[in-house]
Amino acid sequence: MRQNPKNEIVGSIRALDQELIDRLYKDLTKELSELIKELNDSSKIGAFGAMATLSTKISDMASDLKKLQHLPTMLTNPFIMADPRTILDEISKKYGKKKNKK
Repeated sequence: MRQNPKNEIVGSIRALDQELIDRLYKDLTKELSELIKELNDSSKIGAFGAMATLSTKISDMASDLKKLQHLPTMLTNPFIMADPRTILDEISKKYGKKKNKK
């Protein structure tokens, strides 16, 4: 029996995207833990301005991590209207720029 060509395409797309997803997830998780440590250090010294800034960054990053987690299932869900590859590209560009600045 022959497989549906659409399934083969989705499988190859998932394989291509999964490597980038894994790398971004690893990088963001590491950066998030560093920001949380920095937030804890700021709270110890009472740096409230820094705490607010760090909290916002942590919230944004956590949101992006959640998106990354759901990307593989978005590829196969016919009810999702957004293109997961577009979301992945946006996240990749957003954090690729930050990495290049360092």
